[in-house]
Amino acid sequence: MLPKDGWESDTHKALCNLIETQGNKSASYDPACPPYAVFDYDNTTLVNDISVTLMIYQIEHLSYHFAPEQAFGVFRDCR
Repeated sequence: MLPKDGWESDTHKALCNLIETQGNKSASYDPACPPYAVFDYDNTTLVNDISVTLMIYQIEHLSYHFAPEQAFGVFRDCR
């Protein structure tokens, strides 16, 4: 499901549990509103930190599977 790689054991177990209970194999999975997770992987909560900078880069340079006018609803919550 999720490669162990460099994950700490408890963190890996928690992430696997999250994927199992909230992912596309869960009873509540709705393909019209697939779940997603966002992680602040550099352990900060500052504005314009590396994860925010990465998100801005992706928004400006990558293609998404939804129209720009749908972005707010997609990023906020599609339910």
